[in-house]
Amino acid sequence: MQFSYSTYKIDYTIEEYPEKRYFFTLALINASLSKLEKNAVSFLHPDERKELNSYTYNMRRHSFLLGRCAAKIAFNSYNACQTLESSFQVRNTLMGSPYFLNKQNHLSLSHSGDYGLAMVGERDHSFAVDIEIKNSSNHLSKEAFEPDEQKWLQCFDWSQDEVMLGLWSIKEALVKLIQTGLTVSMVTLEVKEVTQENKNRLKVKFKHFHSITGWIIKKENYILSICLPSKINPCCWN
Repeated sequence: MQFSYSTYKIDYTIEEYPEKRYFFTLALINASLSKLEKNAVSFLHPDERKELNSYTYNMRRHSFLLGRCAAKIAFNSYNACQTLESSFQVRNTLMGSPYFLNKQNHLSLSHSGDYGLAMVGERDHSFAVDIEIKNSSNHLSKEAFEPDEQKWLQCFDWSQDEVMLGLWSIKEALVKLIQTGLTVSMVTLEVKEVTQENKNRLKVKFKHFHSITGWIIKKENYILSICLPSKINPCCWN
């Protein structure tokens, strides 16, 4: 690949089988549209190339390529294999959720600017991710959050803008997990509790979704959010 990418691993256990260790893999890429288009043949299945050619707007082409490329890097990393990326497909359900065609892994995708993020794991262990770049165009204000949420904006050693972006991002991940998109009211997505696990990671509980827990991770140029069933207990973030 002629662009920058990284892979990460999150080990976890689940309540029913605390003695067994599982893991997720995340792949993060940073690539412009032109670089992705130059490399597209190497990672797109022929049917995906046809789909790409149907998109005329650069923003849609960019998001499509970021997602497909990140998904296939994450798949190979998770399965510790070197499957030819162009030999298998990522498709979308009627609800818009991505999945690997004829593969046994669950997949979640996100993109923001030149960043593409994919998370791969066990098929029956649901999860969702979101990524948001830090820039002046985010245009979030505290009025975008419920009164009880606003108390969290200055509770941590993050800037207020970083906390607001994180809270927005975790809600984006939540609506992917519950498969509603942003069609539900923001009151329904209200955050109940935020705790700081370390200087770069916040843990989130939701007011109306007690069975889901979220994590917000701060990096230099972006915010990354993950939503998981509360029965899943991450134990090692690599």
